[in-house]
Amino acid sequence: MTSVQIGSILSLVLCATVLWRLVRNGLYIRYPYFCAFLVLSVIRLILFQLPFNRHQYAIVWLTTEALVWIFYVLILLELYTLVLSRYKGIQSLSRWIFHGSMALALAVAAISLYPRFGSGGPNDFLMVFMIAERGILSALAVMTLLMTAFLTWFPVPLPRNVILHSILFAFYFFSKAAALLVRNMLGHEGAKAVTNLGILAVGAVCMVLWAWLLTPAGEVVEARVGHRWNEDEEEKLLDQLKSINSSLSRSAQG
Repeated sequence: MTSVQIGSILSLVLCATVLWRLVRNGLYIRYPYFCAFLVLSVIRLILFQLPFNRHQYAIVWLTTEALVWIFYVLILLELYTLVLSRYKGIQSLSRWIFHGSMALALAVAAISLYPRFGSGGPNDFLMVFMIAERGILSALAVMTLLMTAFLTWFPVPLPRNVILHSILFAFYFFSKAAALLVRNMLGHEGAKAVTNLGILAVGAVCMVLWAWLLTPAGEVVEARVGHRWNEDEEEKLLDQLKSINSSLSRSAQG
């Protein structure tokens, strides 16, 4: 049994553990898309243990990887909704920006592929898939970075679970995106094996932290992260945030 296979089995156990704890603690209602992503991850990891031939494995991988993209989008939208729950105007604008960035990323990916369409090469579909993946991950990276910057700069009190979940997802996502970028740039089998193992290792660490840190009490206890402002600066920043939110809400209603 290879190290990647051992890592896959460990990831399967950890994903199932996180899912079980979220359901047991009633947090699946709070984080439905994240729980659905965990269900997909468990199914995917089970499928990867089956004795597929190379062609069958490729079909399973491509299909489930596309579903993983979709859930990344849904989880990030879920996080934006939770982080900006007190600022509906900013929340609405962030959704427009989010959708726009995704559309732009796909458009750029399509334009970059246009000269290669119809070349008839055997790897055309895989090439399209990888370039589309790169565009989607880039757009998601920008939106994840903006969410992290918001949490870091503005002293908004949020449930501890929301803060921890946002930080863990940002770390998990950026690690996977970086590993995929390295894998696509280097291309050779050795790089693929190392990056796959790295993705599994980061995923395992994040799953342990999700299982340990997301608790029912974390939905009640509030916390703040980021820059430590003095009381006057903090109040001024929050007033500015409320003013921006009010302006955006009025614009949306008008």
